Amino acid sequence: MLFETWIAPVTAFLPRLLGALILLVVGILLARLIARLLAKALDALDLDERAERWGVHDALDRMGMPRSLVKVIGVAIRIALTLVVIFAALSLLGLQFLSESLNQAVLFLPKLLVAAALVIAGIVLSGIARERLDRVTEQWTCRCRWAPSPRSPSWRSS
Repeated sequence: MLFETWIAPVTAFLPRLLGALILLVVGILLARLIARLLAKALDALDLDERAERWGVHDALDRMGMPRSLVKVIGVAIRIALTLVVIFAALSLLGLQFLSESLNQAVLFLPKLLVAAALVIAGIVLSGIARERLDRVTEQWTCRCRWAPSPRSPSWRSS
């Protein structure tokens, strides 16, 4: 009686638990490897140098993130892949009540990464626009022969 009620379900669950643990360990190791390989490939393409020219590093610094875009992308990919592995391991356990929410979470990850990329792009573009506006306003306040200065008396009287 005790065997049928307690031990039989536990022994039936142990292979799934072992498989989930193996999937978790191998998946996390693969996620780290893929993130490192991607970071090396992006580094070979000189993405950090381009990001510095575009002002991405300053935007990352303002957000409190590391100044390396390659490092930020590598960490984001590693976290996303690790979450997918965790969700797959939980799904392998056969917990049916979690399967729908796990599928929704996995499908939400690309949207989250695109949203983060758009936020970073918006911050970079706003920095570029601010620099251009600073230059234009600085040019407007200079004295030019063809236009009166806002500080000159002839500007205020007209």
